[in-house]
Amino acid sequence: MDARTTKLAMSAARTAADRNVLNAAVASAATCSPATGLVADRLPLIEAGRGIAACLIVAHHLTAYGPLPDIAASVALGPIRFLYEYGRMVVYVFLVIGGFALATSIQIERLDGRGVLRAFAWRYLRIGAPYVAMLAILLVASLAMRGRAFDPPLIDSVSGPQLIAHLFFLQDLFGYGNISAGIWYLCIDMQFAALYLLVVALGRFVSGRMWSEIATRQIVMAILFPLGIWSAWDWNRDPGGDSRVFYFLAPLVLGVGLAFWRQRFLSTSLFAMLVAAVGLSLAADFRCRLALAVVTVVSLAVSMRSPFIHRLAVPLIPLGRISYSLFLIHYLVNWIVTTSMAGFVAGSPWRAIAVMLAAFACSLCTALMFYRFVEQPVQRWARNWRPAERPPEKSQPASLLEA
Repeated sequence: MDARTTKLAMSAARTAADRNVLNAAVASAATCSPATGLVADRLPLIEAGRGIAACLIVAHHLTAYGPLPDIAASVALGPIRFLYEYGRMVVYVFLVIGGFALATSIQIERLDGRGVLRAFAWRYLRIGAPYVAMLAILLVASLAMRGRAFDPPLIDSVSGPQLIAHLFFLQDLFGYGNISAGIWYLCIDMQFAALYLLVVALGRFVSGRMWSEIATRQIVMAILFPLGIWSAWDWNRDPGGDSRVFYFLAPLVLGVGLAFWRQRFLSTSLFAMLVAAVGLSLAADFRCRLALAVVTVVSLAVSMRSPFIHRLAVPLIPLGRISYSLFLIHYLVNWIVTTSMAGFVAGSPWRAIAVMLAAFACSLCTALMFYRFVEQPVQRWARNWRPAERPPEKSQPASLLEA
């Protein structure tokens, strides 16, 4: 065997090894979260993105509520100002990942005749049941601590209509406001799930009585992609519309496009055109939050082909797994820790920073318990409501790694 042949053989072996690493990373992600049964929803990169974004949201809220940020700012003004001003923007990472996860977990070819309504019910249970549990814990804790200087900043009084609106993710649409930090995002998530499934139903109707996955998916893309582009150029430039899903359609549709591209339902050129059409809107009106969404989707698309980046992301899978629980429960935990330790701080900036770090650590520990005893059982229960599945058509990739 000559040197050239040996070099080619070694290159082929290295490529095969990298592919095995990529397969192992995805398999590891799926094994770590059996409750969902969704390999694509548990890709290491997606889980890492969720986990990091959730931690940044917790840090942002620590700098946004309570007296401790003002005290700590005397020695850490730069980090606190950065987290306060820019930490909120990572919600656009959540939006991209949310669109990707929805398009992957509720695949058109998996739906039977009643699949659309069943899929929405599954989505509501999967998102709503842990959310309702968090609201119950928050309200009970608020009532128990009422009048003891432990009142949470966002809860003054809760009316019956406000509580009902919260149960159905309608509080922002009816102008009630939120009783916990960040849960406005869940309202947008449910609005997009309803819109996505409505478009799927419309696509099925237009494609005829005989179910056609490819035709329906093309109709879905033909409707959603222009809406996402229009959102980037118009709706997303009006802050007054941020209670409705149309304001956030651009990052959500980018996530859907990423999912379709990964599954080979969307060509690379069309996917690039979608990203470029959204990105070009920044020339007319630059928005850091939308720029972050474009960078996120491009980074995910490039990184999904890299075994090395997958290896780096695998250790963050456990953090990503509890990211939703962390997102839900951190406000309550931060409130309890920071207010109960106010006497210890006594105006000291270093003690204020120590308490904020302790609140962050307690949020992580509580999120782990919330995931174990609330979210994970809900996942198992909600699987009974998942849409009836059908075998994929031959045109669909046999595995996500082939996409």
